[in-house]
Amino acid sequence: MAQWLEQWTHGHRIAVSIPRLGVSCDLLFSASQCGVLSKNLMAKMKGQKDLQSKYTGYTSCPLVTSSSKCILAEFDFTNTPTETFPFDQSKERRSMFLLKSHVLPPMYWFMMTKGWWHGPAVFRKIFNFWRN
Repeated sequence: MAQWLEQWTHGHRIAVSIPRLGVSCDLLFSASQCGVLSKNLMAKMKGQKDLQSKYTGYTSCPLVTSSSKCILAEFDFTNTPTETFPFDQSKERRSMFLLKSHVLPPMYWFMMTKGWWHGPAVFRKIFNFWRN
């Protein structure tokens, strides 16, 4: 099914009036696509032809390495690392474990599933403005 979908907007390549959602469309990172899908569905229902919201394929994988430490791996569709924080995220850290255990669950249930979380791009720009 994924070959019939445009990966950036999740629109069907042939049947443009039929939306595809979540794991039913066999796309990777189905949970993190909610924001893009909600914006594009609303635009479609309003009769807009051009879907403005684009999905970058961003995902984060908190890799728990001990009972109190974690590595936060972040990447996009092309497996390019897209680290949010200004420190080396390839090292295990307690702060990443706290993020995984206390911040990400409410973010998922109260923001991401409602389409209110569109990824950490804004935070990435703020945290890393001096790197570039």
